Amino acid sequence: MTIRIVNVDDNGVFINSSRPLLGMDSFVSLPLTPIEQFSGAKTYFYVFADEEQAKQLLNWTLETGYQPQFKEPKSVPQSITRRQARQQLLLMGLLDNVDPTIAVIPDQTARRMAEIYWQDATDFERDNPYLLSIAAALGLTPEQLDDAFIAAEAL
Repeated sequence: MTIRIVNVDDNGVFINSSRPLLGMDSFVSLPLTPIEQFSGAKTYFYVFADEEQAKQLLNWTLETGYQPQFKEPKSVPQSITRRQARQQLLLMGLLDNVDPTIAVIPDQTARRMAEIYWQDATDFERDNPYLLSIAAALGLTPEQLDDAFIAAEAL
């Protein structure tokens, strides 16, 4: 786990982190997706008002430098069963929206492929393109979809 100061200027202190920082969500720079990389890995970009704020919030000392607390990474299942998916969508109030959402896909082939996936899949893979397009059409962000998969796994 690494953090690095990217820039310090009149606009603030800009820091990149290899993992999300605990309690620092309000300092995440928009867009929320990582914008830089450490050795090819995604990173998280934070902006603090000034160096004193960054030092205070990230537990800086002369001896150790920055010692922030990192969030524990989410363990998102790569697939869930059809039953788990349908029950989770019911709990989210979205189950009855799936068929109408698929029905308005303008391209007939894409619509039929999505219908077949939704109706016939025995498992739903987190990164399946049909699942991703249905989830987006239902208004779910990638993080909400991760949370839904985590909750569904427990059902």
